[in-house]
Amino acid sequence: MTYIDFRYEGIEAGVRADASGLPFPVLMPRQTHSCRVGVIRSAGDAGDFPDTDALVSFLPGVRIGVRTADCVPLLLYAPDIRAVAAVHAGWKGSLGGIVTGTVDVLKSCGASPARIQAAFGPSVCGRCYEVSPEMVSDFRQAGFSNCVIGERNLDLESVNRRRLVMCGVDPANIRHSLVCTRQTPSLPSWRRDPGTPSRLVTWIRIRGGEEY
Repeated sequence: MTYIDFRYEGIEAGVRADASGLPFPVLMPRQTHSCRVGVIRSAGDAGDFPDTDALVSFLPGVRIGVRTADCVPLLLYAPDIRAVAAVHAGWKGSLGGIVTGTVDVLKSCGASPARIQAAFGPSVCGRCYEVSPEMVSDFRQAGFSNCVIGERNLDLESVNRRRLVMCGVDPANIRHSLVCTRQTPSLPSWRRDPGTPSRLVTWIRIRGGEEY
């Protein structure tokens, strides 16, 4: 099954259902549901990223990625500045605006938001993501009432799609995920299997240079 459709000249991207079985290295941050964005401009930057949940890379050959098990993985490509990004957006990052922060980093480096290409990887769908009334209230107050399903369910991908559009990303450049992790037994899901150590890895790289 194709879990993500993100094919452009000059970049590569993919999804691996088993993080322990990666056949190649992927640089990933130490995710803590923060809104911190790390930036890689040279080989010297490709080190450790504590308390970080998104990476932006300008370095060809380096695969960057994020681990998820129901949270939302998002890949971005800014062709005008030849940069890519990988974002982990759980409910905290979605509410706090990690996607907005990542696009802001790209914009500060000269990217036009209208040219940014975006693709979501598999995550828990809104029908399967039941949350507390308090969390529903928080998202409603933040302006995401349209992303609440019924009384207790939340569509995190929809929240982050709206954030992208609010940043100026063209809706036509946003690729949705049609795969729910909880409903797909081959994919890791914390909601389906509480405590699972398995993680999905969603990665991207700029072609060229020495392969990391």
